[in-house]
Amino acid sequence: MPKILIVEDDENIRQLLKLTLQSYQYDLVDFDNGQDAYDYLTKRSGRSCDLGCHVAGNERV
Repeated sequence: MPKILIVEDDENIRQLLKLTLQSYQYDLVDFDNGQDAYDYLTKRSGRSCDLGCHVAGNERV
C-alpha cells in the first residue's frame, strides 16, 4: 500500500488528518516541518505523487 506523507505544523490539524486517514487503513508518516519531510524524502526511493500546500519557511516541499 502507498505511504502518505503528512507535513503540517499545526498539531491539531496533523492529528485530525492522521486519524482520518488511519481509519481508511493508509500507511502514514508525519512531520511538523518541511525540512524533516524533505530529509525523509531524500533518503527514500520510489514513485511519488505530490499534493502541496504552502509550507512556511521551506519552498522545497
